[in-house]
Amino acid sequence: MALRRSIVNRFTIVYLVIVAAFVAAGLRMLCIVTIERDDWMAQVKSLQKKDKVLVPERGNLYDADGQLITATIPYYRLLMDTRVGFYKTEKGRKCYQDNIDSLSICLSRKFGDKSAREYRAMIDEAFLQKKTRLVLYPKSVSYIDLMEIKQFPLFRLGRYKSGLFAEESFNRENLFGSLANRTLGDVFASSGHGQYGLELRYDSLLAGEKGRAKGHLVGNGRWVFVEEKASKRGSDIHTTIDIEMQDICETVLREKLDVIKAKNACLVLMEVKTGAIKSMVNLQRASDGSYFEGWNMAVADLSEPGSTFKTMSLMVALDHGVCDTADVVDLNHGVWMFHNAKMTDHNWRKGGYDSLSVAGILAQSSNVGVSRIIDENYKKDPMKFIDAVTATGFAERIDIGVPGTAEPRIATPKSKSWSRVALPWMSIGYVVQVPPIYTLNFYNAIANGGKMMRPYLVKEIRRDGHVIERNSPQVVKSSICKTSTLKKVQGMLEGVVEYGTAKTIASDLFPIAGKTGTAQLNYGKGAVTKHQVSFCGYFPADKPMYSCIVVVKEPEMPPAAAFMCGDVFKKVAERIYSQEIETDVTDLERWKGDSIQPYNLPMVKAGARREVEDAMKELNLKYDRDASDWIAMTKSTEYAGLIASSRPVLNNLVPNVVGMGAADAVYLLESSGMHVQLYGKGRVVGQSIPNGQNIVKGSTITLTLK
Repeated sequence: MALRRSIVNRFTIVYLVIVAAFVAAGLRMLCIVTIERDDWMAQVKSLQKKDKVLVPERGNLYDADGQLITATIPYYRLLMDTRVGFYKTEKGRKCYQDNIDSLSICLSRKFGDKSAREYRAMIDEAFLQKKTRLVLYPKSVSYIDLMEIKQFPLFRLGRYKSGLFAEESFNRENLFGSLANRTLGDVFASSGHGQYGLELRYDSLLAGEKGRAKGHLVGNGRWVFVEEKASKRGSDIHTTIDIEMQDICETVLREKLDVIKAKNACLVLMEVKTGAIKSMVNLQRASDGSYFEGWNMAVADLSEPGSTFKTMSLMVALDHGVCDTADVVDLNHGVWMFHNAKMTDHNWRKGGYDSLSVAGILAQSSNVGVSRIIDENYKKDPMKFIDAVTATGFAERIDIGVPGTAEPRIATPKSKSWSRVALPWMSIGYVVQVPPIYTLNFYNAIANGGKMMRPYLVKEIRRDGHVIERNSPQVVKSSICKTSTLKKVQGMLEGVVEYGTAKTIASDLFPIAGKTGTAQLNYGKGAVTKHQVSFCGYFPADKPMYSCIVVVKEPEMPPAAAFMCGDVFKKVAERIYSQEIETDVTDLERWKGDSIQPYNLPMVKAGARREVEDAMKELNLKYDRDASDWIAMTKSTEYAGLIASSRPVLNNLVPNVVGMGAADAVYLLESSGMHVQLYGKGRVVGQSIPNGQNIVKGSTITLTLK
C-alpha cells in the first residue's frame, strides 16, 4: 500500500511538472504572438535584409598638361583557398602535383622573399591543414602584378579551380612622391575624406556620391545584393601645376636648404599673364635635419615682408609725384632718427651711404632713404599712404583653393599698435604682415604691365570627362599705378640685379628684375635675433614669362637674401627658361622614322577637329580638312603638308586614342563610361584595351604617354 502511494505521488509530481512546462510554453508562445510580435518581426526582417553602402571611386588630381598626379590606387592581398572542390577530385590532385613546382619557382622569382622550396613547403602545409585563407605574400600587390600572377602555373585555371583570390584595398597616392604634397593634400586613412590642401577644399566633389544596395539572405548565410541607387564617381581636379617645374623648384630649394639649414622655406612660381600657379613648394625642417612638405607657408604665414615692401613704398611716392628716380636723398651715412627712434642701413657700421638717388635707394635697399621719403611726405596724413597701398589691390583676399590662406594685416592710425614711428617702419616692411603669395602677386602685376591678376591653382573640374567648372584668368586690378610710374619701377627693379643688392644673381641668359628682402622676426623684443630673407621678382625682365618668390625663415647662417633666396631664384629661372626655349625651338616635337620629317613639319596631336585645326592655323600649315569630330594628321605624299583623317568614335566601342594628348584622350574615354589611368607625359603611345572592343562601363583603361 505504501509502495503504491509512493508511486502515485511521484507520478503526480512528474505530471504537474509537465503540465506546468506546457502551460509556461503556451503562455510564452502567446506572449510572442501578441505582446512581442512587432519586436520579433523586426528581428526577422533585419535577418532577411540589410543595406550596403556603395562607396564611389574618388576623383583624381591632374597637372596643367593633363598628367595624373594624385589618384586612388587599388592594391590586392593575395590569398589561396586550399579547400576548393577541384582539389578533391583525382584530376585536381594530379593538376596540383604537375604544377606546384613551377608555381613555386614563379612566386619565388616574382617576390624574392622565399626560395621555391620554401614556397612549395608553405603551400603543401596549407593543404594538409585545409586552410581557406593562405597568405601567399605579406604585402599588397598592384593590379598589373595581380594580372601577371593570375597567369602563373595552376593559378591560370581561375579562382574556382586554383583557389587563388585577392582582397582589394585602396590607397590615395601622389604618383610623384612629395612633390606639391602640401598643396595637393591628402586624405584620412580611416574615413577617406580630405585632410588638407585641395583634397580638403574639394572633398565633396572628389568624393562623389555614395550608392546603396539592398541585401537579401538566400540561404546558407549567403547574401545577394541588389543595387537600388548607383554610386557616382568623384569629379577630377585639373590644376595649374606643372609637375616638371615643380620638380625643378623643389630640387633647387632643397639643395640650398641643405647648406643654410633654415627652419622653413617656400617658393611660388606664377605665370605672369594669367596668374596661374605653376609651382608651390613648402619645406619644413624635421628633427633629423631633413626637409619635408609641411605647413603651407606660402599662403598661411603672416610675417613682415621686410625690404620687398620698399618697392611698394617707392611706387606710391613716385605715383603721387613726391619724388622722382633721379632725386638725391641725404642718408647721413646710414643712420637717421625718427621721433627719437634710431633707424640704420645694413652697412651703417662701415660708414653707410652719404646720399643716393631714389633709384639707388631701392637698388641698395636703404632703410633710411625709403623711410625719409615716406615719413616726410605722409606723416601728416598716414592714411593717404595706406589708402594708396590698398588701392593697388595688394590687400585684397586671395583664395587659390587651399584651406588656411591668411589675409594681410596692415596697421592704421586707429590700430592699437600704431605709434609715431609706425609709418617709417611700415615703409620698409614692418607693421605689415602678409603671406608670401600676396607679395608675389604685387610683383607679378609689375611684370604684367600694371595689371594685377587673381592667382589660381585649379584650372578645371571635370565629371565623367565633362567640364563642370572652369577657372579663367581674372583681372583683380586693371592698373596698380600710372604707366609712367610703372616704367620707373620696372627699371629700378632691374637695377637691383644689375648693380644693387642682388647683382650676384645676374644671369648671362636673360635679364632678371626683382628685390631682395630681409626682416627681423623678433624686432624690438630683445631675444636672440631671428631673420627671414626673401627674393621676389620676374624673368625675363624685358619679356616677363614667370614671377617667383623665394622665402627662407630662420636660417642658421647670417642672413643673406641674395645668396639664400636670389640664388635659388636664378637657378630655377635659368632651368625653366632653358626648358621653355627648347620647346619653342623644336616646335613641340618632330615626327620620327618614316613620317613627315622630310618636309620638316611639326607634330600635331590627334584630337578634337576644332582644336587640331586651330593648331594648324596657328602654325600656318597647309592641310586637307575632314569634317569628322575627331581627327588625326598624316603626311601628304603629294605636297609639303598634312591630311586630316577621321578617327571614328562608335557607340559602345573603345575608341582609338593613340596619338592624342592626355586631355582629349581622357575626355573621350571617360565620356564613354570608362575610368582612365595615365602613365608618363606627352601624347598617348599605347592603350591597355585595344580600340574596337566592346566598352564595359566602369572598367579601367591604362594609357601610356611619351
